[in-house]
Amino acid sequence: MENGKYAQRKGYGLLLTLLLISALPSYIAWACLAGVFGFYTLKNLRHFSLPKMPGGICYWVLFLILVAVGAGYFNPAERGYWPYLRDIIDFTSLFLYWFAASEIIRTNQYDTKTVYKIIVLYSVILSAGGLLQRVSGYQGASEDFSSFVASGGVSQFTLAIGLYLSLFKPSVIEKYYFSRFLDLLADIVLLGTFALSFSRTTVIIFLCLVITGQYNRMSAIIKCILLGIVGLIAVSYLLPNVWTSFIDKIMNSVTEISASNSWSDYNIVNNWRGFEVYSAKKVFSQYSIFAQVFGKGFGSTVDVGGYAYLVTSEAALPYLHNGYYTTLIKGGICGMVLTIGYYLAMIHHYMKLNILRYEKRLCIGMVASMAVSMAVIHGFFWGGAQFVVFCILGMAEKEEKT
Repeated sequence: MENGKYAQRKGYGLLLTLLLISALPSYIAWACLAGVFGFYTLKNLRHFSLPKMPGGICYWVLFLILVAVGAGYFNPAERGYWPYLRDIIDFTSLFLYWFAASEIIRTNQYDTKTVYKIIVLYSVILSAGGLLQRVSGYQGASEDFSSFVASGGVSQFTLAIGLYLSLFKPSVIEKYYFSRFLDLLADIVLLGTFALSFSRTTVIIFLCLVITGQYNRMSAIIKCILLGIVGLIAVSYLLPNVWTSFIDKIMNSVTEISASNSWSDYNIVNNWRGFEVYSAKKVFSQYSIFAQVFGKGFGSTVDVGGYAYLVTSEAALPYLHNGYYTTLIKGGICGMVLTIGYYLAMIHHYMKLNILRYEKRLCIGMVASMAVSMAVIHGFFWGGAQFVVFCILGMAEKEEKT
């Protein structure tokens, strides 16, 4: 019995450790997860087979296209091999995190309650650390929006999912994750971090989860709206300069997506994401028919007319904030179709799973949030921070089979 409890605690510690590893710099995290993949492969070498990945056909077909086309277009004599290899690393992060999450949950036989507890604990740990950083740098950062947001940042998916699980507890949790006091403390930490994140992406992800999971409970949605209003009023008084900058950022959101501005130096700086999209459209329009269909593969970039120095040390942009345009540049129209097919296949897969309604809606909400948020983040080239997503998706797969 004691050995069983020790093995269980060891397994719980392993999952929490991997979650913490996912918060490390992306290439360090990738190396760690590649090590996990190699370990599991060698351990099960005689009977090794990749578990079925929802949407995997679309994902791997796109990967092969990007590898093959990129090998044809990429010129290592100009930039070396790193840009090509970097794209492979970033793209395969999504697979490695999915594999690690699903295999560890399956082999250690985590129950649903435990996975939820670990994810909430992980979210609170990161959020508390972020709050402490912001409080310690309050005087200087409060005068500047960019500095304030940069201090104490937490992964958007981690924060949004942690807050959702904390506010809308699943039935398996019964009353508390830990205790009445600790749950209240977790709510305060997560709500405080959410209010001070000033992240449109975090808000989008959280709304996707609430709308998908709680659409038949209007009272829950109304509570979220009221909490949001109270929080916004409080922040407007406590951080007026940051608040004004955030409002300007929100007002620019539509312009950023449309990319329809005249591009003076002032507009480029103030609407950088829109300028990225404008530049991507311009580059794509100059592609050959073949490149428009299949893209230019791994290693391809977007020329922004000498302005790349504003965000990178490279001469052109390897990725855009808009993941769909990044995919269009690298994978062409075919890449866009496969990306949309990946998300649709995932939604279809989780809709068919024979699991509890809460888990099913949570899975669908997370896939929807991945698809929607890809308009403002790198998508397939930003898989690491979504490890918490794959923990829940892997848990759903395991529950369906038990």
